[in-house]
Amino acid sequence: MKRYGISRWIQAVALVAATMLTLSTVLAQPPRGERGDREGMRGGRGDFGGFRGGDRGPGGMGDFGGMFGGPGGDRAARNWMMNMGDRALRNPFEPISLADLIRYPAVREEIKFTDEQQKKWEEASKDVNQRQRDMMTERMRQMREQGGAAGGPEAWRAMMEQGRAQMQQFRQESEKILRSILTKDQVRRLEQIAIQRQGPPALVRDDVARAVGLLPPQQMNIRQIVETGRTRERSAMEAQMKTRMEQMKAIGDRVRDLDREERGNVFRQEFEKARPELEKAMSEVEKTREEINAAILKVLNRNQKKSWERLQGAPFDMSKLTLRSVVDVAERNAREGQDAKPAAAEADEPAPVEEAPKKVSSRIRRPN
Repeated sequence: MKRYGISRWIQAVALVAATMLTLSTVLAQPPRGERGDREGMRGGRGDFGGFRGGDRGPGGMGDFGGMFGGPGGDRAARNWMMNMGDRALRNPFEPISLADLIRYPAVREEIKFTDEQQKKWEEASKDVNQRQRDMMTERMRQMREQGGAAGGPEAWRAMMEQGRAQMQQFRQESEKILRSILTKDQVRRLEQIAIQRQGPPALVRDDVARAVGLLPPQQMNIRQIVETGRTRERSAMEAQMKTRMEQMKAIGDRVRDLDREERGNVFRQEFEKARPELEKAMSEVEKTREEINAAILKVLNRNQKKSWERLQGAPFDMSKLTLRSVVDVAERNAREGQDAKPAAAEADEPAPVEEAPKKVSSRIRRPN
Protein backbone atom coordinates (compact mmCIF):
# COMPACT_ATOMS: atom_id res chain seq x y z
CA MET A 1 0.00 0.00 0.00
CA LYS A 2 1.21 3.47 -0.82
CA ARG A 3 2.71 5.41 2.07
CA TYR A 4 2.26 9.15 1.93
CA GLY A 5 5.07 11.46 3.04
CA ILE A 6 3.03 13.83 5.19
CA SER A 7 5.36 15.03 7.94
CA ARG A 8 5.99 18.39 6.25
CA TRP A 9 2.28 18.98 5.76
CA ILE A 10 1.50 18.13 9.39
CA GLN A 11 4.23 20.51 10.54
CA ALA A 12 2.65 23.28 8.48
CA VAL A 13 -0.68 22.50 10.13
CA ALA A 14 1.02 22.96 13.50
CA LEU A 15 1.61 26.63 12.75
CA VAL A 16 -2.08 27.13 11.95
CA ALA A 17 -3.21 25.07 14.92
CA ALA A 18 -0.85 26.97 17.19
CA THR A 19 -2.53 30.22 16.21
CA MET A 20 -6.02 29.06 17.16
CA LEU A 21 -5.32 26.48 19.88
CA THR A 22 -2.17 27.62 21.65
CA LEU A 23 -3.31 26.79 25.17
CA SER A 24 -2.02 23.23 24.69
CA THR A 25 1.56 24.39 24.10
CA VAL A 26 2.40 24.90 27.76
CA LEU A 27 0.09 22.15 29.00
CA ALA A 28 1.91 19.61 26.85
CA GLN A 29 5.30 20.31 28.41
CA PRO A 30 6.85 17.48 30.43
CA PRO A 31 7.65 18.18 34.10
CA ARG A 32 11.05 19.72 34.69
CA GLY A 33 13.82 17.18 34.41
CA GLU A 34 11.62 14.65 32.62
CA ARG A 35 11.98 15.71 29.00
CA GLY A 36 14.28 12.85 28.09
CA ASP A 37 13.99 11.78 24.48
CA ARG A 38 10.63 13.51 24.22
CA GLU A 39 12.45 16.77 23.55
CA GLY A 40 11.42 18.28 20.24
CA MET A 41 9.39 16.45 17.67
CA ARG A 42 10.76 12.94 17.79
CA GLY A 43 7.65 11.16 16.69
CA GLY A 44 6.11 8.27 18.57
CA ARG A 45 3.51 9.12 21.15
CA GLY A 46 5.30 12.24 22.32
CA ASP A 47 4.03 13.51 25.66
CA PHE A 48 0.31 13.76 25.08
CA GLY A 49 0.07 11.11 22.43
CA GLY A 50 -1.16 11.79 18.95
CA PHE A 51 -0.01 9.66 16.05
CA ARG A 52 3.08 8.17 14.52
CA GLY A 53 4.29 8.85 11.04
CA GLY A 54 5.32 5.34 10.03
CA ASP A 55 8.64 4.90 8.26
CA ARG A 56 8.54 8.33 6.64
CA GLY A 57 8.74 11.59 8.52
CA PRO A 58 9.25 12.27 12.23
CA GLY A 59 5.89 10.88 13.34
CA GLY A 60 3.46 12.81 15.47
CA MET A 61 3.87 16.23 16.92
CA GLY A 62 5.82 15.05 19.97
CA ASP A 63 4.99 17.19 22.99
CA PHE A 64 2.67 19.24 20.81
CA GLY A 65 0.72 16.11 19.96
CA GLY A 66 -1.71 16.69 22.82
CA MET A 67 -3.78 18.79 20.46
CA PHE A 68 -4.60 15.66 18.51
CA GLY A 69 -5.64 13.32 21.31
CA GLY A 70 -4.02 10.69 23.49
CA PRO A 71 -4.01 10.82 27.29
CA GLY A 72 -4.24 14.61 27.17
CA GLY A 73 -7.58 14.77 25.43
CA ASP A 74 -10.52 12.51 24.69
CA ARG A 75 -11.70 11.54 21.21
CA ALA A 76 -14.35 14.26 21.08
CA ALA A 77 -11.78 16.94 21.89
CA ARG A 78 -9.39 15.53 19.33
CA ASN A 79 -12.01 15.53 16.60
CA TRP A 80 -13.14 19.03 17.49
CA MET A 81 -9.59 20.34 17.31
CA MET A 82 -8.98 18.74 13.94
CA ASN A 83 -12.23 20.26 12.72
CA MET A 84 -11.02 23.65 13.92
CA GLY A 85 -7.76 23.03 12.10
CA ASP A 86 -9.67 22.31 8.90
CA ARG A 87 -11.65 25.52 9.27
CA ALA A 88 -8.54 27.57 9.98
CA LEU A 89 -6.77 26.08 6.96
CA ARG A 90 -9.56 27.23 4.65
CA ASN A 91 -7.98 30.67 4.68
CA PRO A 92 -8.85 32.25 1.31
CA PHE A 93 -6.37 35.07 1.81
CA GLU A 94 -3.37 32.77 1.42
CA PRO A 95 -3.07 30.62 -1.73
CA ILE A 96 -2.53 26.93 -1.02
CA SER A 97 0.62 25.43 -2.47
CA LEU A 98 0.20 22.52 -4.86
CA ALA A 99 2.73 20.67 -2.71
CA ASP A 100 0.46 21.14 0.31
CA LEU A 101 -2.71 20.33 -1.60
CA ILE A 102 -1.42 16.97 -2.77
CA ARG A 103 -0.98 15.85 0.85
CA TYR A 104 -4.70 15.10 0.88
CA PRO A 105 -5.52 11.50 -0.15
CA ALA A 106 -8.63 12.65 -2.06
CA VAL A 107 -6.53 14.96 -4.22
CA ARG A 108 -4.01 12.23 -4.99
CA GLU A 109 -6.86 10.02 -6.08
CA GLU A 110 -8.42 12.78 -8.19
CA ILE A 111 -5.26 13.41 -10.23
CA LYS A 112 -4.24 9.72 -10.25
CA PHE A 113 -0.93 10.31 -8.47
CA THR A 114 0.98 7.04 -8.98
CA ASP A 115 3.24 5.06 -6.67
CA GLU A 116 6.13 5.74 -9.03
CA GLN A 117 5.52 9.50 -8.89
CA GLN A 118 5.29 9.31 -5.11
CA LYS A 119 8.69 7.59 -4.91
CA LYS A 120 10.28 10.18 -7.20
CA TRP A 121 8.85 13.04 -5.18
CA GLU A 122 10.01 11.59 -1.87
CA GLU A 123 13.53 11.07 -3.18
CA ALA A 124 13.77 14.53 -4.75
CA SER A 125 12.27 16.25 -1.68
CA LYS A 126 14.51 14.75 1.01
CA ASP A 127 16.67 17.83 1.43
CA VAL A 128 13.87 20.41 1.59
CA ASN A 129 11.83 18.16 3.91
CA GLN A 130 14.76 17.77 6.31
CA ARG A 131 15.39 21.51 6.40
CA GLN A 132 11.73 22.09 7.09
CA ARG A 133 11.69 19.53 9.91
CA ASP A 134 14.73 21.22 11.44
CA MET A 135 12.99 24.60 11.26
CA MET A 136 9.83 23.27 12.88
CA THR A 137 11.80 21.51 15.62
CA GLU A 138 13.48 24.81 16.44
CA ARG A 139 10.12 26.61 16.44
CA MET A 140 8.65 24.10 18.88
CA ARG A 141 11.72 24.37 21.10
CA GLN A 142 11.35 28.13 21.24
CA MET A 143 7.66 27.81 22.10
CA ARG A 144 8.42 25.44 24.99
CA GLU A 145 11.31 27.47 26.37
CA GLN A 146 9.27 30.68 26.21
CA GLY A 147 6.29 29.01 27.83
CA GLY A 148 4.27 30.00 24.81
CA ALA A 149 3.81 33.54 26.09
CA ALA A 150 7.19 35.12 26.76
CA GLY A 151 7.58 38.42 24.97
CA GLY A 152 3.85 38.87 24.51
CA PRO A 153 1.86 39.10 21.28
CA GLU A 154 4.51 41.16 19.48
CA ALA A 155 7.20 38.52 20.01
CA TRP A 156 4.77 35.80 18.99
CA ARG A 157 3.76 37.72 15.86
CA ALA A 158 7.41 38.17 14.87
CA MET A 159 8.12 34.48 15.34
CA MET A 160 5.05 33.47 13.35
CA GLU A 161 5.87 35.88 10.52
CA GLN A 162 9.40 34.55 10.32
CA GLY A 163 8.10 31.00 10.29
CA ARG A 164 5.54 31.87 7.62
CA ALA A 165 8.24 33.32 5.37
CA GLN A 166 10.38 30.22 5.79
CA MET A 167 7.43 27.95 5.11
CA GLN A 168 6.66 29.86 1.93
CA GLN A 169 10.20 29.29 0.71
CA PHE A 170 9.95 25.57 1.44
CA ARG A 171 6.60 25.37 -0.35
CA GLN A 172 8.02 27.02 -3.45
CA GLU A 173 10.90 24.55 -3.55
CA SER A 174 8.58 21.59 -3.02
CA GLU A 175 6.12 22.79 -5.65
CA LYS A 176 8.89 23.19 -8.22
CA ILE A 177 9.92 19.58 -7.60
CA LEU A 178 6.33 18.37 -7.77
CA ARG A 179 5.61 20.13 -11.06
CA SER A 180 8.61 18.42 -12.64
CA ILE A 181 7.13 15.02 -11.73
CA LEU A 182 3.47 15.55 -12.65
CA THR A 183 2.00 15.38 -16.14
CA LYS A 184 0.50 18.50 -17.72
CA ASP A 185 -3.01 17.19 -17.13
CA GLN A 186 -2.25 16.49 -13.48
CA VAL A 187 -0.84 19.99 -12.97
CA ARG A 188 -3.87 21.54 -14.68
CA ARG A 189 -6.33 19.68 -12.46
CA LEU A 190 -4.31 20.41 -9.33
CA GLU A 191 -4.32 24.11 -10.18
CA GLN A 192 -8.08 24.01 -10.70
CA ILE A 193 -8.59 22.44 -7.28
CA ALA A 194 -6.26 25.01 -5.72
CA ILE A 195 -8.32 27.86 -7.21
CA GLN A 196 -11.55 26.27 -5.97
CA ARG A 197 -9.97 25.87 -2.53
CA GLN A 198 -8.99 29.53 -2.30
CA GLY A 199 -12.13 30.92 -3.87
CA PRO A 200 -12.63 34.48 -5.22
CA PRO A 201 -9.53 35.94 -3.49
CA ALA A 202 -7.51 33.95 -6.05
CA LEU A 203 -8.45 36.75 -8.47
CA VAL A 204 -5.63 38.87 -7.02
CA ARG A 205 -3.20 36.60 -8.86
CA ASP A 206 -2.05 38.10 -12.15
CA ASP A 207 -2.43 34.83 -14.08
CA VAL A 208 -5.98 34.32 -12.78
CA ALA A 209 -6.89 37.96 -13.44
CA ARG A 210 -5.69 37.67 -17.04
CA ALA A 211 -7.58 34.41 -17.60
CA VAL A 212 -10.81 36.01 -16.35
CA GLY A 213 -10.24 39.23 -18.29
CA LEU A 214 -10.07 41.67 -15.37
CA LEU A 215 -9.27 45.30 -16.09
CA PRO A 216 -6.54 46.99 -13.99
CA PRO A 217 -9.07 49.04 -11.94
CA GLN A 218 -11.01 45.86 -11.16
CA GLN A 219 -7.90 44.02 -10.04
CA MET A 220 -6.89 46.95 -7.84
CA ASN A 221 -10.37 47.00 -6.30
CA ILE A 222 -10.20 43.27 -5.57
CA ARG A 223 -6.76 43.62 -3.99
CA GLN A 224 -8.11 46.26 -1.64
CA ILE A 225 -11.05 44.02 -0.69
CA VAL A 226 -8.75 41.06 -0.03
CA GLU A 227 -6.37 43.16 2.05
CA THR A 228 -9.30 44.38 4.15
CA GLY A 229 -10.36 40.79 4.77
CA ARG A 230 -6.83 39.69 5.57
CA THR A 231 -6.44 42.51 8.10
CA ARG A 232 -9.76 41.69 9.78
CA GLU A 233 -8.90 38.01 10.05
CA ARG A 234 -5.42 38.68 11.37
CA SER A 235 -6.80 41.06 14.00
CA ALA A 236 -9.29 38.43 15.15
CA MET A 237 -6.54 35.81 15.34
CA GLU A 238 -4.24 38.08 17.29
CA ALA A 239 -6.99 38.98 19.76
CA GLN A 240 -7.51 35.28 20.44
CA MET A 241 -3.76 34.77 20.67
CA LYS A 242 -3.45 37.46 23.32
CA THR A 243 -6.21 35.86 25.39
CA ARG A 244 -4.71 32.38 25.09
CA MET A 245 -1.24 33.65 26.00
CA GLU A 246 -2.51 35.32 29.15
CA GLN A 247 -4.24 32.09 30.16
CA MET A 248 -1.13 30.02 29.50
CA LYS A 249 1.08 32.35 31.45
CA ALA A 250 -1.26 32.11 34.44
CA ILE A 251 -1.19 28.30 34.59
CA GLY A 252 2.20 27.49 33.04
CA ASP A 253 4.34 27.17 36.16
CA ARG A 254 1.73 25.11 37.99
CA VAL A 255 1.22 22.67 35.14
CA ARG A 256 4.88 21.97 34.40
CA ASP A 257 5.38 20.20 37.72
CA LEU A 258 2.35 17.93 37.41
CA ASP A 259 2.50 14.35 36.22
CA ARG A 260 1.00 13.28 32.91
CA GLU A 261 -2.42 12.36 34.25
CA GLU A 262 -2.77 15.61 36.18
CA ARG A 263 -1.64 17.62 33.17
CA GLY A 264 -4.23 15.77 31.11
CA ASN A 265 -6.96 16.75 33.56
CA VAL A 266 -5.88 20.39 33.49
CA PHE A 267 -5.75 20.32 29.70
CA ARG A 268 -9.32 19.07 29.47
CA GLN A 269 -10.55 21.66 31.94
CA GLU A 270 -8.85 24.55 30.15
CA PHE A 271 -9.94 23.19 26.79
CA GLU A 272 -13.59 23.18 27.85
CA LYS A 273 -13.25 26.75 29.15
CA ALA A 274 -11.70 28.02 25.94
CA ARG A 275 -13.81 26.03 23.51
CA PRO A 276 -16.85 28.40 23.30
CA GLU A 277 -14.60 31.42 22.79
CA LEU A 278 -12.59 29.68 20.08
CA GLU A 279 -15.77 28.51 18.35
CA LYS A 280 -17.16 32.04 18.38
CA ALA A 281 -13.90 33.49 17.07
CA MET A 282 -13.75 31.00 14.22
CA SER A 283 -17.38 31.67 13.29
CA GLU A 284 -16.60 35.38 13.07
CA VAL A 285 -13.59 34.64 10.88
CA GLU A 286 -15.74 32.51 8.56
CA LYS A 287 -18.35 35.26 8.37
CA THR A 288 -15.65 37.69 7.28
CA ARG A 289 -14.52 35.26 4.58
CA GLU A 290 -18.05 34.95 3.20
CA GLU A 291 -18.49 38.72 3.10
CA ILE A 292 -15.18 39.19 1.28
CA ASN A 293 -16.02 36.50 -1.27
CA ALA A 294 -19.36 38.14 -2.02
CA ALA A 295 -17.76 41.58 -2.35
CA ILE A 296 -15.17 40.28 -4.82
CA LEU A 297 -17.72 38.59 -7.07
CA LYS A 298 -19.70 41.83 -7.28
CA VAL A 299 -16.72 43.40 -9.06
CA LEU A 300 -17.02 40.95 -11.98
CA ASN A 301 -19.35 41.40 -14.92
CA ARG A 302 -21.43 38.57 -16.35
CA ASN A 303 -18.84 37.35 -18.86
CA GLN A 304 -16.05 37.51 -16.30
CA LYS A 305 -18.09 35.41 -13.89
CA LYS A 306 -18.52 32.78 -16.60
CA SER A 307 -14.77 32.80 -17.24
CA TRP A 308 -14.18 32.46 -13.50
CA GLU A 309 -16.40 29.39 -13.34
CA ARG A 310 -14.69 27.77 -16.34
CA LEU A 311 -11.26 28.42 -14.84
CA GLN A 312 -12.12 26.30 -11.81
CA GLY A 313 -12.89 23.19 -13.86
CA ALA A 314 -15.17 20.42 -12.64
CA PRO A 315 -16.36 20.92 -9.05
CA PHE A 316 -14.27 19.13 -6.43
CA ASP A 317 -15.76 18.08 -3.09
CA MET A 318 -13.87 20.28 -0.63
CA SER A 319 -15.34 18.41 2.33
CA LYS A 320 -12.84 15.64 1.51
CA LEU A 321 -9.92 17.92 2.33
CA THR A 322 -9.71 17.14 6.03
CA LEU A 323 -6.93 16.80 8.55
CA ARG A 324 -8.67 13.61 9.68
CA SER A 325 -8.00 11.98 6.29
CA VAL A 326 -4.30 12.84 6.50
CA VAL A 327 -3.98 11.62 10.08
CA ASP A 328 -5.73 8.36 9.16
CA VAL A 329 -3.03 7.71 6.58
CA ALA A 330 -0.30 8.45 9.13
CA GLU A 331 -1.82 6.09 11.67
CA ARG A 332 -2.28 3.36 9.05
CA ASN A 333 1.36 3.73 8.01
CA ALA A 334 2.39 3.41 11.64
CA ARG A 335 0.43 0.18 12.07
CA GLU A 336 1.84 -1.25 8.87
CA GLY A 337 5.36 -0.32 9.95
CA GLN A 338 4.92 -2.05 13.31
CA ASP A 339 3.37 -5.15 11.74
CA ALA A 340 6.16 -5.43 9.20
CA LYS A 341 8.95 -5.45 11.78
CA PRO A 342 8.13 -8.76 13.51
CA ALA A 343 7.35 -10.37 10.16
CA ALA A 344 10.70 -9.29 8.77
CA ALA A 345 12.52 -10.43 11.89
CA GLU A 346 10.85 -13.82 11.69
CA ALA A 347 11.74 -14.20 8.03
CA ASP A 348 15.40 -13.61 8.89
CA GLU A 349 15.51 -16.34 11.51
CA PRO A 350 17.39 -19.49 10.44
CA ALA A 351 15.23 -22.52 9.88
CA PRO A 352 15.36 -25.01 12.77
CA VAL A 353 17.55 -28.06 12.22
CA GLU A 354 15.32 -31.07 11.86
CA GLU A 355 16.51 -34.49 13.02
CA ALA A 356 15.18 -37.88 11.93
CA PRO A 357 12.51 -38.89 12.19
CA LYS A 358 11.27 -35.68 10.64
CA LYS A 359 8.32 -33.98 12.24
CA VAL A 360 6.01 -31.43 10.79
CA SER A 361 6.61 -28.09 12.49
CA SER A 362 3.59 -26.62 14.21
CA ARG A 363 4.97 -23.14 13.80
CA ILE A 364 2.89 -20.94 11.50
CA ARG A 365 5.01 -18.51 9.53
CA ARG A 366 3.59 -15.21 8.39
CA PRO A 367 3.27 -14.81 4.65
CA ASN A 368 5.82 -12.50 3.10
